[in-house]
Formats: sequence, structure tokens, C-alpha cells
Amino acid sequence: ENGAKKMIKWKKTIVKILQEEAGGSLKMKKLQKRAVAAVLDKGAGEGLGKEALEQSFADQMSKHTSQFTVQDGMVTLVADAEEDDATPPKKKKEKKKGKK
Repeated sequence: ENGAKKMIKWKKTIVKILQEEAGGSLKMKKLQKRAVAAVLDKGAGEGLGKEALEQSFADQMSKHTSQFTVQDGMVTLVADAEEDDATPPKKKKEKKKGKK
């Protein structure tokens, strides 16, 4: 085959896991365990050992610092905080009532 591994979508996997958590945050080790398990469940990362996947996870966490913050071993999804602060909300397509 053309490369034994499928493309690993770490960012999407990590965001999904954090969105499922109450408060959008999780301990780094717990997140790493769940993310590696999710990647293996999808058949991506085949041929890579668990250590290689954990290293790949760590690399991705450092690349996507705009999406996640790490503080005291807790990883938190930043998307909600960004909507309040700098970026304009994307879900502002409210229809004005009374216009027909």
C-alpha cells in the first residue's frame, strides 16, 4: 500500500473529546489516552506503536495552541473563550422578527 497509515486527524479528535466533556476540559494524560484510543479505533495510526502515537499527540498539542490551552495539566478548549473575546460570533444569523 501507499504508506501503511491513514491520515490521523488529531485536531478533530481532540476537539471532539473536549466538546463531550463538561466544561470543555480534561487532564492531559486522560485526553491523550482517549485520543490515542480513538485514533486506533478508527484504524488510523496502524503500524505505529503506542509511544509513537503519544509523541504525535504531544506534537499536535503544541501545534494547535490557538484551539487549546494547557494549564496545570488541564487541557481546555479555547473556541468558547474566543467567541466572547476577539473573534466575532459566527452564529449571528438571527432572522429579524416582524418582517414579512
